[in-house]
Amino acid sequence: MRDGIPPRASAPASSPPRRGRRLARRGAGALAIAVVLLLAALRIAWPLAGRYPEEIAHWLSAQAGRRVEVAEVRAGWEGWRPDLVLRGVALPDTRPGPRRHALARVASLRLRLDPWATFRHLEPRFDALRVRGAALAVFRGADGAWRVPGLGGRPGPAGALALPAGPWLEGARVSVHESRLLVMPPDRAGGALWFEEVDVHLRARGERRRMRLLGKLRGDPEATVDLAVEIEGDPAAEDWSARAALRAHDLDLGRLGRVAGIPGPGDLEGLATLDLSGFWRSGRLHLARARVDLREAAFAAGGWRVAL
Repeated sequence: MRDGIPPRASAPASSPPRRGRRLARRGAGALAIAVVLLLAALRIAWPLAGRYPEEIAHWLSAQAGRRVEVAEVRAGWEGWRPDLVLRGVALPDTRPGPRRHALARVASLRLRLDPWATFRHLEPRFDALRVRGAALAVFRGADGAWRVPGLGGRPGPAGALALPAGPWLEGARVSVHESRLLVMPPDRAGGALWFEEVDVHLRARGERRRMRLLGKLRGDPEATVDLAVEIEGDPAAEDWSARAALRAHDLDLGRLGRVAGIPGPGDLEGLATLDLSGFWRSGRLHLARARVDLREAAFAAGGWRVAL
């Protein structure tokens, strides 16, 4: 103390924790600004994607591993997430020979972009795929694989549950609405099951896949099917397991037997109502519930008809 005046206190040096908090706040602010600018640029530029249907069809072809045709593309927003609406999507039959019909057609296909996954992987990633107005035919081959005529298939009883391959749809919700499904016998002759007003919901997380299918048989609004399946593991491997539940009302026994590929010297007739559930494990099927109601059921062969 000089002349009664206390010495001036020096300002304390900034402590390391305080400097760290200040840097963290600046970093968080810079990140928030970057995200806002990115979203603003995406909102301005994303609608321009609708001007490039050929490029988008080419990209889809590369992901699907075969040619995909797209008639129209519209890019917009669903809430705060960008999406693509593709109309007139078709898988043309590229096999040699006379011109055939498309292997599959979709009236409208909607893809919702996941901006964060796209930013992390620097390539398009989608978290939802919605299909409306699809028309598809499938049959079960002699090896147990479900196939689309002209396309390959996966072996095993659950081969039809394979989701579209590739990281671009990893973990995405896939839903199908107002569609038609033709399930043909193995020889692809007469007696197919034609489902209308088909709704399908698919979800895959890791090695677990879930499917729910609802549909009505063509020409008979009382004939309905409700199928739920959950699969754990790869159906092409030996250690996979599955749970399933099937509820069906007024199914044609003759068509059902031909589609399932049940051999025999004659044909089944009549209608069946099914309520089945069970699980598949270690290569064996275990039924938890089985209820079958038959109406006017009979077996016909060689001019003979035997009521069941």
